[in-house]
Amino acid sequence: MVNYKKIPEEDREKFQEMLHYAFSPHKKEVDYDDEDFWLRIGNPRGIYDGEDLLAISSIHSLETLVREDWLPMGGISAVATSPENRHKGYIKTMLTELLVELRDQEVVLSSLWPFSYPFYDKLGWRCCDRYTTYEFDPEVLEFTAKDPRGSFRQVSEEGYEDIAPAYHKFIRKFNLPLNRSSKWWKHQKLSQWNRTVYCYLWEQNNDVKGYVLYSVEKSSKDEWKKKLKVEELIYQTEEAFYQLLRFLYNHGSQMNRIILPSPLPNKLSLLDLVNDPRDVEAREKPGIMVRCVDVETALEYLPFQEGLKGKLVMSVKDPLLKENDGSYSLNFNGDSPPAINKFKQKASKPDLSLDIGSFTQLYAGYLSPTEALMADNITLDSEAKLPLLERIFPKSRTFFKDGF
Repeated sequence: MVNYKKIPEEDREKFQEMLHYAFSPHKKEVDYDDEDFWLRIGNPRGIYDGEDLLAISSIHSLETLVREDWLPMGGISAVATSPENRHKGYIKTMLTELLVELRDQEVVLSSLWPFSYPFYDKLGWRCCDRYTTYEFDPEVLEFTAKDPRGSFRQVSEEGYEDIAPAYHKFIRKFNLPLNRSSKWWKHQKLSQWNRTVYCYLWEQNNDVKGYVLYSVEKSSKDEWKKKLKVEELIYQTEEAFYQLLRFLYNHGSQMNRIILPSPLPNKLSLLDLVNDPRDVEAREKPGIMVRCVDVETALEYLPFQEGLKGKLVMSVKDPLLKENDGSYSLNFNGDSPPAINKFKQKASKPDLSLDIGSFTQLYAGYLSPTEALMADNITLDSEAKLPLLERIFPKSRTFFKDGF
């Protein structure tokens, strides 16, 4: 019989070997005695059969923003098995036990970066962020050079305090960004084990207005010039945004390509800003997958719009956590917080029926109820309930730029 547990100190080498083979067998093993490695890896977990380690994972204790409230989130990483133990259900067993652990800790949401979206979709995780990447020659940004202002300054690993306020002010308009601790800034953002990262801030009158975090890659087109890959561009104002683009433009003699991710100010596209939009390659990509761990607690956390009136009965189905299965009644009287009641048995005729993944997308604001209906992700008994549903789960822009 297999069991799930924290990986003990004496099995760290087994964990390291399985992780390396699963994710980077083409590279030399990293120095696993480096304490930075374990600071970045999180809290390792495993599935055992006796003394045999069959599958591994790791948990990061995080906080994420939903409707301007911080909620506990479990970040899941390092999910792997050795090849001889694949297709035996160990990953499903481990993830189920991991979710139980998170639920016992009153964690509301979990997140992960998938090797396969369909694989995790079947287990209840669902894509909750998408973004556009723009790739172009630096000369495309020449329009930013006409009005240089302020100054740029490089940020070290210890200099996160200079840019953290700009980040926290920027993210207030989104759902799902992380509340980054000092350790997270140092070991996950400004220092990473698989590449060198650079960070420059832009300031005006000693006031930090934004920053750009990026790495440099080899370019197949030119042996001398390289490719600059922006990981994060944060700005307080449109002026800060343009000045940070000017910083990227200044790399024209050194880089032959720049990769820039959204979001841009006011939902603009870079195609709208450049002289010739054909000079920019734009590609939309899926982002982080998120999963609700505890539906009832998640609903209790959620600050709803004021003045809501009406009743909604919602039926949820969860493939891993049966504790989430059942019907939830939400009663709004227009004044006080809603009365939320859960029933283990599915209501005979619920207003809304959906699985845990679709519930998570609505909860995060990634899809509006109307969009979820169009995608055939949810079932609504009556269109008369749609206006109420739209107000219960309003759409919001999402933002998640943290790897783990």
